[in-house]
Amino acid sequence: MTPDPRDVRADLHRPFRSLLVQVVARVLQVAVLLGALAIMFLTGRIPGVEHWNWPDQLGTAIVGLLIIALLERWSRLAALPSEDGLAVRNFVGTRRLQWAEILGVEFGEHRPWAVLDLSDGSTVSVMAIQRSDGDRAARDAARLSTLVELHAREAGADDAAS
Repeated sequence: MTPDPRDVRADLHRPFRSLLVQVVARVLQVAVLLGALAIMFLTGRIPGVEHWNWPDQLGTAIVGLLIIALLERWSRLAALPSEDGLAVRNFVGTRRLQWAEILGVEFGEHRPWAVLDLSDGSTVSVMAIQRSDGDRAARDAARLSTLVELHAREAGADDAAS
């Protein structure tokens, strides 16, 4: 039985996320939380920190929360395809691109993550597709490249029909 083309298309448009980044970020968040709590509540029982008072504990909590927030942001790296374009959420911000702006996808051997070549001559890193994910990253880069080609063909067909 042949798969429904709508299912294939929906599968192509699944979000891109780095599995390793998500796992490492979650593990580190738990470690930072447990470490900060241990420091805060074991104060006075650990040699060298007998003289900590509430400002020291508050500072530890704030630093721990900041680290957890940064790890949360890191875990949310994503490339979110839609019929209209691609939203690339990297560490610092999100950039929304129309499919027509994307000329191709590069994921060479020495690149840490995928890079989009844009029609204005610039590039955009897609940190959601990271080499550290191994074969999964290669498959994701190929899927993103397929999406770019698919939407370019459809745009060409639309232009020819007009």
